[in-house]
Amino acid sequence: MAYQSLRDSDAQIENFNRANTVNLPRQTHLSAVLRLAQIGSIMGSGGLIVMDETSCMVDVARFFMEFCMDESCGKCIPCRAGTVQMHDILRRITTGEANEDDLEMLKTLSDLLRETSLCGLGQTAPNPVISTLKYFPQEYEAHIHEKRCPAGHCHMTAAGQEVAS
Repeated sequence: MAYQSLRDSDAQIENFNRANTVNLPRQTHLSAVLRLAQIGSIMGSGGLIVMDETSCMVDVARFFMEFCMDESCGKCIPCRAGTVQMHDILRRITTGEANEDDLEMLKTLSDLLRETSLCGLGQTAPNPVISTLKYFPQEYEAHIHEKRCPAGHCHMTAAGQEVAS
């Protein structure tokens, strides 16, 4: 599936359980959304998240990683420590403190968590990161290289100094 920006006129529907992004026209009836199963998407508990251009995908990934970090039982080290490390990297990206090495570490930790966590929480915790890296790489690049948030949501502070947007 080709990258399609949230800045388009379509609503963005993100299914974090399968790291799958689907674009649907704004006037799409709910019955069409329910047919997402036909293309391999799952709705999990029935949650549906609709975002527009004011949503920062990096911050969305950070938010979901914070949830997973808080919900981890701590039984296995990959989930207990990996979610904390991933959250810290995402926080640094959203504040303009990250570099290209952090992005590579985020990808490495995503694979590690998926492959070595004992439970479903740890195995799926990296899905929002993987999905946003796949479909919104420009947002990560803008945060890291340009020290700006394309959505205008994140307050960038490189080395503790406010950066003009």
